[in-house]
Amino acid sequence: MSDLNSFSVTGRLGKDAETKAIGAKGTLSTEFSLANDTGFGQYAKTSWIDVRIWGQRGASVQPYLKKGTRVAVTGSFTQNNWVDQNGIKHTAWRLEANDIVLIGGSLKQADVSGSEPAPAPDYGDEEDPVF
Repeated sequence: MSDLNSFSVTGRLGKDAETKAIGAKGTLSTEFSLANDTGFGQYAKTSWIDVRIWGQRGASVQPYLKKGTRVAVTGSFTQNNWVDQNGIKHTAWRLEANDIVLIGGSLKQADVSGSEPAPAPDYGDEEDPVF
């Protein structure tokens, strides 16, 4: 029996998402970092989560994944271990996204400048599109 590896998080993108082709087959990979704020007052902290979504799904949502955009992501965590050229061991965790939901405008647009956020794309009856 397999163990459960499921994680859901909301947050804001730290920079625009990037899509690139990987490997000999040119598989598309869209990656971004998500800032997740927890706590309050002196206990407030921000955790940064690296996120990747594979294939055309990631490439199609990439134009909407701009710095400051609020999203909800569900997926599974993967761990990469390596030893650098100086013999130092490193570990990196990444959230491999299954679903990404756009949940609001950017902090920069709505909260800092006071201007109205750009209108969301019309996806029909869905409130928040899932990619």
